[in-house]
Amino acid sequence: MPKVDWVWYHKQDISAAGTVTYFDTDQATSGINVTNMKMPGQLPAAEKFTIKRIDIHIDAAASDSDLAALQQDTIVELVIGETTIITAPLYLFRTNYANLRYEFENPITLAGGIGFKVDLHVGTAPSAGTSVTVSLVGVREY
Repeated sequence: MPKVDWVWYHKQDISAAGTVTYFDTDQATSGINVTNMKMPGQLPAAEKFTIKRIDIHIDAAASDSDLAALQQDTIVELVIGETTIITAPLYLFRTNYANLRYEFENPITLAGGIGFKVDLHVGTAPSAGTSVTVSLVGVREY
């Protein structure tokens, strides 16, 4: 199986408090500007992905107050199969302006054919719809 550095991504607008689920659509349905997933919610059965980090990018056009509210009042949850792998407040992610990053000391293996998702539990709605991209960064084997 070839191994390549890879990023899986999914972009959505957040305009209300509540749970926003990422990686539940595919490129054929939503377009490459939204996601590069080949299948919604899982990798093809013959693939494997090692997650080294989660990146979250909040649109730089967001107001400072919306950026602060999202960072202070959002919980990130990665679920693989029926197992919650991580639940963490977004403010624990390392910040580089609107880019947030959580690096795993012990990388996570995501096997193909197993459902997964990243949920953002937004406690305070932004004042205007704000584009947020979640990326899983690591090594793809296919």
